[in-house]
Amino acid sequence: MSYVRSKRSFVLLAMVVAASLLSIRVGRADTFLCPGAANQNTQVGGVYTVVGGIGSCSNVAVQLYIPTDTDYARLEWTGIGLTLGELGESNATVAFTADKAGDQPYYMMTFQSSTNLGQSGTPGGNINDQIMMLEFQTTTTTGGNMALDPDSTLFNLYDNSTGYYLQGGQQDARTLDSWLGTPLGLSGDAITGLRIGEGLAGGCTGSCSETLTVYSLDVGGPTPEPGTLDMFGLGLAGCALVGKRRYAHKQ
Repeated sequence: MSYVRSKRSFVLLAMVVAASLLSIRVGRADTFLCPGAANQNTQVGGVYTVVGGIGSCSNVAVQLYIPTDTDYARLEWTGIGLTLGELGESNATVAFTADKAGDQPYYMMTFQSSTNLGQSGTPGGNINDQIMMLEFQTTTTTGGNMALDPDSTLFNLYDNSTGYYLQGGQQDARTLDSWLGTPLGLSGDAITGLRIGEGLAGGCTGSCSETLTVYSLDVGGPTPEPGTLDMFGLGLAGCALVGKRRYAHKQ
């Protein structure tokens, strides 16, 4: 009797697990980054202050302040171990205030391209130049969340080594997925720096100061292959079916 019950339990468990795995589509492996581990740029007027934080970053946040929007401040995380093609949906927990309507903090990703990203008549983009994907769109910062979505957040390409925008210039703003879909060979390029910055907007009259407090950054990483999960689920389903048939035969 105990054997029969054990066999029945195994069959039911295998069927439940198989059904669960077959329903899984895509999960993501996140990397949780704290502002205290980020590099700071102190060359263009930015002031950095450690303040009380929230959440899981040891209650330590970093406040970035610039006197005018033509100054610049940013945090940069290096060594995150992702390529441009592996970067998934990400979100920073922030607080932002600005004297000038329309200003916003923005994301940047630096990398070294293995190909020439310039075009005819456009300087820069040479192999091994430091290239930056620079967010270029209206604000995506709402309710203390600063979102980065590869399918909707717009970026242009800027050559940090030469100081020129690449491809169609500053106005050539595309989603990360769109840039990866072009024949530029960017998908496998390692992200050397993931940044959150403010400033250098221009057109300021008066003080136009800005304050950005960064509490944490949750970076979406690569996802498991759905096909692998499906095959595993199908395998368990097969085992459950065989077990069920054998159990019925013993009855």
